[in-house]
Amino acid sequence: MPTHFGVFKEPKGILKVILIALSLLAWSVAVGHTTVNTDYKDSFFDGKGRFFVFVCVFLWLAEMGILAVYVFLKDNLVNLPFNYWLAELIFSVVWAFLAILSAGLWASRINDIPSGADADTKGWEFAIAMGFLTSFVLVSRNVNFLVKNHEPNKPWPTEKWKKLPGPRTKQTQPPPPPP
Repeated sequence: MPTHFGVFKEPKGILKVILIALSLLAWSVAVGHTTVNTDYKDSFFDGKGRFFVFVCVFLWLAEMGILAVYVFLKDNLVNLPFNYWLAELIFSVVWAFLAILSAGLWASRINDIPSGADADTKGWEFAIAMGFLTSFVLVSRNVNFLVKNHEPNKPWPTEKWKKLPGPRTKQTQPPPPPP
């Protein structure tokens, strides 16, 4: 089985490594942080904190799996009966929305803690910042994909890509010059 470690030199591989690191930081700091004041320990264990951790853990696992597919099974991606790159774009859009939603919801919950309270929320605030950064990296990956593949006649990322069924844009000939 050939390996493709050159993916780490491409923007999509670099962005995947950054996503893995950011999502790991987000959920591990969120789960590992405890506050001194017991009145506000439930700020993490409410639904918003658990949703944030779910999104970050799922994103971390999914990005590691996708990176493993890129490294070990990249040749098999071209033989799939669907457009894998478009499926990954849709995955990124959905999870970018969920990442920014979960970070925003949990940030609003942490912001509800009174400023005079003796609650150490700096770890949670750092985790929320990593959640926002994760969503921004997901969006930048989407923008990178769209900018890279915006031309209708430009081939997909690999030369062996099968022609997909469906409407294609026709190349039109320029009109003849006027007599």
